[in-house]
Parts: sequence; C-alpha cells; structure tokens
Amino acid sequence: KIMSKIRYAWILFFIFILCCFSLRDNDFIARYNSLCNLYSQGKYTEAKKDASAAMCLKDNNLEAHLTFAKILYLEGSPKDAKGVLDVALVHTWKSIIFLSYLYERERQFDKAIKLLEALNIIIPGTGQDCVHVNLAHSYLMIGDLINGFKEYERRRHEECEKKDASKKPIWKGEEINKKRILIYTEQGIGDMFQFIRFVYTLKKKGAFIILRLHKPFLKKILSLCPYLDSVISYQDELPDHDYKIRLMSLPFALKTTLETIPSYVSYLYADEKLIKKWHIFFKKDKNFKVGLCWYGACLSACPFSCARGKRRSVPFEKLSSLNNLKGISFYSLQKNHKAIVGNSQLNMFIKPPCDDFDNENGAFMDTAAIMKNMDLIITIDTSIAHLAGGLGVPTWIVLPFESDWRWLEHRLDSPWYPNVKLFRQITFNNWGSVIKNVTQELQQKVLYIK
Repeated sequence: KIMSKIRYAWILFFIFILCCFSLRDNDFIARYNSLCNLYSQGKYTEAKKDASAAMCLKDNNLEAHLTFAKILYLEGSPKDAKGVLDVALVHTWKSIIFLSYLYERERQFDKAIKLLEALNIIIPGTGQDCVHVNLAHSYLMIGDLINGFKEYERRRHEECEKKDASKKPIWKGEEINKKRILIYTEQGIGDMFQFIRFVYTLKKKGAFIILRLHKPFLKKILSLCPYLDSVISYQDELPDHDYKIRLMSLPFALKTTLETIPSYVSYLYADEKLIKKWHIFFKKDKNFKVGLCWYGACLSACPFSCARGKRRSVPFEKLSSLNNLKGISFYSLQKNHKAIVGNSQLNMFIKPPCDDFDNENGAFMDTAAIMKNMDLIITIDTSIAHLAGGLGVPTWIVLPFESDWRWLEHRLDSPWYPNVKLFRQITFNNWGSVIKNVTQELQQKVLYIK
C-alpha cells in the first residue's frame, strides 16, 4: 500500500509538471503571437514587453531573440541589437543573416562578409537570395564592384519578371554594335538616375537603345536624354529587339570596376525652355543660390527601409545655423514644402520656388531646370542627389552613419559623380557636426567667390 501511494504521488507530480510545461508553452505561444502582431504593426514599445516575456519563458527560442534584436535596431540601437544576438545561441541562418546586416550597418564590412561567405559555404542556398544581396552590399561598400555586382545578380526582381514579355536572350556582354537592346528599369528613382549612365555607354558602342520604364511618370525627363532611341512604359507593346537586360545588371555585364565607372560630368538633361523660364525667375536674386533637400519620404512597406529612410533625413530644426549666413538664398527642392516644415521659423528663409513645381510640366522637369539655375545643391541621399549629380550641378550630399553602399566608406568624393562632395556622420544619428561643417564650408565658399 505504501508503494502504491508513492507511485500515485509520483504520477500526480509528473502530471503537475506536464501541466506547468503546457501552461508555460501556451503562455509563450500567446506572448510570441502578440509580439509578432505588434511588430508587424510597428508598435515597438509594446512589442518589446512581449519579447522580454517570451524570452524569459523560453530563453532558447531564437525567433523571439531575433525579433527583439530587430526592434532594437529599428528604434536606433544597433549595438544593443547585436548584443542580444551575441548572448543568444545564434545557430539559425536567419539570425546569422541579421547579425551580418548589423555588422554592415556598423561599417564592420569584413565581419559581415566573413559571416555570409561562411553561411553560403556551410548551407548553400540558405535564405534564398538574401545572403547574396547582403554580401553584394558589403562588397560594393568596400569598392569590390566585380564581386559586388556578381552577387547582386541574385536580387529579386518579381516586378521585372511580371512585366517581362520578351523572349529574347539576356545581354551578357556580346558585341552590341547595330543591335537593338531592351533595357528594363527597376528599383527606385535614384537607382534609375544613377545607372542610366551605363545606357549611354552602350549607345557609344553602337547599340539601338529601348528603355522600358516600370515608373512611367519618368518618361518625360528621361526622354530628354539623346542617347535613348526609344522610351516606353511596361504598358506599351514591345518593339523588335535582339537582347534584353535589367538596368542594374549593366555594370556586371560591362565588368565595371571603381576605375572604369563611367563618371560623366553630365548625362541627365533638363528642358532648355524650362531652364530659361526659371532663369528669369531667379535672375533678380543676386545672392549665392542654394537648393536644399533635407527630407526623404518612406515609400516602402519594409520597416528596415523606412528606418534607414528616416535616419538619412535631417531634422528641419538642425538647419537653423544656415539662417546666420549672409549673401545666400536658400530654395527648397522639397515637394509639399509647407506640409514638411509646418510653422517653423526656418520657413522664413528656406522658400520653395513656387507651391506647384513639377505639377504642370511633369515629374522632376521643373526640379531639374531649377537645379541648373542654382549655384549649389545641398541634399540628403535621395533621388534629388542622383538627379543633381547626373545633371553636373555642384552638389554636396550629407550622409548618415549607416550610409548606402554606393557612397563607399570613408570617402569625401564619389567615383560616380565628379561634381559631388560628401559630408558624413562620424557617429550614429549625429547631424550636429555634419551641419556645422556644411555651414562653415558654405560661408567660406561664398566669401571666396566675393
């Protein structure tokens, strides 16, 4: 009887333990599901509470650690995010990919490359194309364009594929003289403005160029480029052609290196009639004229793209030191200028040329003509920077600490644009020293001209 009671007690004990684990599992599942929902809605403060609870309930669950690390990065704490992954047992390919991303954001490109190369060897094909694209960004940042653009060929391009009705072969560097080549645009507006230079290179090789736009609103300004024989949208019927290629695959097909980047002084064009129109508008202003762009909107559904977009923008109040400069007129190149600046006092000295530029004449048409009438463009890393660079206008670009790969590392000039000077954040999210340097150099520039 005693033994029976002991066995019965043990059975009850095991049932109790199983119930506890079951309740713990249910609590973890509830917390983790809540974490995922809040994260997807961008409610990071609430999501962190559920993440902490989930990690306490299951400290070996890597998905909870990974999501918590992502939240910390999006809130502007990349070092804390890396610390979470360092503490956790990071043995999943998702965690390793994100850790490499954090290394890249902290400019530790050698560590990012080693992680991704090792992952690619140990588990080939892991993470679909994400590993290759992240690896491409790190290679490109250190100036290894050959390996960078090779890895970049693995990027996703569903938008191009959906709109690609061509059955012709992809151009891979064959003789192009007297051949008709169909070039699909892709990615963002800035990418298009930057990489259209390679089309000019093909034209000089004797090709007949057909540019097919995935953003039809750019047709008017790109049609000004004399090296484009035909500019169509994805909705238009395909004309006859011999080859096809995506726009951002051209540097790979051309085996581009830092030394062979086609850095033309200007390869984008503004409408001559609009240049003259805006010249009449500005000629009464005898000051040194500066076009300003300090804000970039986020048009992506990806929270990481939005976070980077937010960090590349300069808070409007940080521009206050520019108000002390004499002999300079500042003109806003921002669309919806009033909505962006609100009731700020800075609105008194940074003025838009008018409230509706680009509305009547087409996207970027007035902007390009206005730029050609400016003495200098000061801008963040956005499409305005690439338009100004491609137009050959003197341009200063202010860059965040985690700058994009195309600006490389440490450089204050750009192999892409001979007319561009770079001003970089030295520490994460600190615009103070950047604006101070811009203000001082701008004052010296004006004094020198006078």
